[in-house]
Amino acid sequence: KQWYQRRVRGNPRDSSSLVKLIEIWLPLLPPWIVNNILYTLILPKLKSEVDQWNPTKDTTPIHSWLQPWIPVMGDTLGDLFPTIRQKLGSALTEWHPSDPSAKMIIQPWKGVWSQQSMDTFILKCIVPKLSQSLSELVINPNHQVLDPFHWVLSWSDMISSVHLASVFDKNFFPKFTAILKTWLSSNPNYNEVIMWYQGWKGLFPPSLLQTPGIRSNFMHCLDLKNTAVSSSSA
Repeated sequence: KQWYQRRVRGNPRDSSSLVKLIEIWLPLLPPWIVNNILYTLILPKLKSEVDQWNPTKDTTPIHSWLQPWIPVMGDTLGDLFPTIRQKLGSALTEWHPSDPSAKMIIQPWKGVWSQQSMDTFILKCIVPKLSQSLSELVINPNHQVLDPFHWVLSWSDMISSVHLASVFDKNFFPKFTAILKTWLSSNPNYNEVIMWYQGWKGLFPPSLLQTPGIRSNFMHCLDLKNTAVSSSSA
């Protein structure tokens, strides 16, 4: 065996020492040896580890030992990302948004996966679960449980405002508007209605309130309230 083959026999999961060693070598070795080390020795080992990785059983987050290889492996490491996304997607089939572990596993890949790959993964594996959770939210002015609402908003730094606004547009505002209409039809205390409306609006982050969909939904509800007030005083 070549001398460098013997030196690179370690487990690629023990990335810190191996990466440091290779970073020292890189400026000193001819390109053909560098390519041999990276693509003939290291990459197959990393691929094997990724192939064996089970996100439901492995207690070591994959990003903790794979991402340190990015400085030396570069874009070549991207060949392993589809397998990671596929395995994570399968593991998420039984996931519920009340469990924060999914975000802890996915968030470290933000900025590592391409934006398109991340968006596709989130829309396929996360957004349907958030939509389901929000659709099950019961809006009750007398006793409001907000947990599902907060589960969804906890992903606001991972999901674009446009896509998150769409989740609320389809799964929150139809119920919110229906409750408001029922309340307004029963000769309510309008100060209580305004406080309720403003309370909900205050829960939305500015990034969502600025989207056309969310803004128009709240404007529509405000118009309903103003119309009811005008009618009652006529």
